[in-house]
Amino acid sequence: MASVSATCPRQLVSVGRANCTGFPPLKASRFRVSCSVEIVMTLEEEFDINVEEESSQNVTTVQEVADMIEKLVQKKAEGES
Repeated sequence: MASVSATCPRQLVSVGRANCTGFPPLKASRFRVSCSVEIVMTLEEEFDINVEEESSQNVTTVQEVADMIEKLVQKKAEGES
């Protein structure tokens, strides 16, 4: 008779607390926030604009970022005229 391990290979499955609650691990969450903040700060410096927190949280694609930047640059130019 064959042993169980020969017929059914075992796999290690990671079951973390974060997976049970539906929340991402805290470390990954902090990394995303840190990267997002740095990206927004870089955009503000590069284009000399001010990005409101609400605006930056709603963008999910590169096109949306480009549209947001264009809108803010135009708004700034209109305010300076």
